[in-house]
Amino acid sequence: MLVPGLVGGVLSTLSYGLVLWAQTQAPLAPVAVLRITAAILMVTGIALMVGTT
Repeated sequence: MLVPGLVGGVLSTLSYGLVLWAQTQAPLAPVAVLRITAAILMVTGIALMVGTT
């Protein structure tokens, strides 16, 4: 059970770094919209995998 937690932690750190980098390369509003859209899609995907609607 340690490996999924480590993978999740690494991916979380990478995604945070990617957002910070994107905010330095592009206007803030489009980056924020993409970040929120990704969060909504992630929650929707998790809900579908768990079986909750």
